[in-house]
Amino acid sequence: MPSCFWKATAIFTREGTDGARQVETRGLVAAGFTHGDSRAGDPDLHTHIAVANKVQTRRGKWLSLYGTVLHHYAVAASEAYNTALEHHLVERLGVRFVDTGRGSGRRTVREIDGVDEMLCERWSHRRRDIEARTNELVAHFTTARGQPPTRKETLALKQRAIWRHAH
Repeated sequence: MPSCFWKATAIFTREGTDGARQVETRGLVAAGFTHGDSRAGDPDLHTHIAVANKVQTRRGKWLSLYGTVLHHYAVAASEAYNTALEHHLVERLGVRFVDTGRGSGRRTVREIDGVDEMLCERWSHRRRDIEARTNELVAHFTTARGQPPTRKETLALKQRAIWRHAH
């Protein structure tokens, strides 16, 4: 999506009593940091985008970014970035991307076609650690409550496992 979409849709600040008035800005300041591996040291090309919390109104006043609106569009922004990156890699390197499943109930992920699944498994230490911890939490939940967690409860347990792994 063109950058003007994000500016017109997601980049605002607020003014007035209790920040009641949403105000357009002149843009956004952000920096991208490309990483080649995961926290576990596995190959994992990805980019982090740090967004400055200050924006300038059209009248030149510097105020805090209205993060609620930007947060609402975070997934869309990430998908737009991933699509652009995939297109760049196809054009630049001639690779082909395919949808890959990660098992029952999991979202589809785009991967480079031809990469051996065994390599993906071997280079997924962090995911395996998180899955093992999630399974422990699910087992504990089931024992404590006498029934397995719902899908929503399982997702919350997985988030706990991810948070623990990251800290």
